[in-house]
Amino acid sequence: MTRRVIRVVSREDVPLVITIERSSFPRPWDEDIFRILGSWRGQVRTQRRKTVFMYVIEDDDELAGYIVWEEDVESAEGHLLNIAIRQQSRRMGMGRELLDYALETMREHKMASCRLEVRESNTPAHALYLEAGMSILHRDSAYYEDEDALVFTIML
Repeated sequence: MTRRVIRVVSREDVPLVITIERSSFPRPWDEDIFRILGSWRGQVRTQRRKTVFMYVIEDDDELAGYIVWEEDVESAEGHLLNIAIRQQSRRMGMGRELLDYALETMREHKMASCRLEVRESNTPAHALYLEAGMSILHRDSAYYEDEDALVFTIML
């Protein structure tokens, strides 16, 4: 029986997180972002008075993916920033587990809504977000340097 655990990111997770990030996105995040989140146990307050959270999912004690989001207490809005599952673990429900976990945490933290941007070409992600009850708010032209983004939202 598969045992899955969602937990706060640690320093030890960062090398594998970086590997997953690089294999998942054409323009991966700067490695220092993950190092900072790993060093601060997955919770960092930004200069813009927002809090960024990072969690990982383990599948049978192996790190399989991660999720990063920020919460703005003043606007009561969550913003999903990054979610990725390693290639060999995709389509097994772990992305949905991470998404559900983040949305539930945002609800507990009294966020009223959550939004995210995703590449227009990333149809598997579109399906995940629609299945989770999110809706497309609009298209953001050239959000990514090389592609438009679809902006999804959900009321929490």
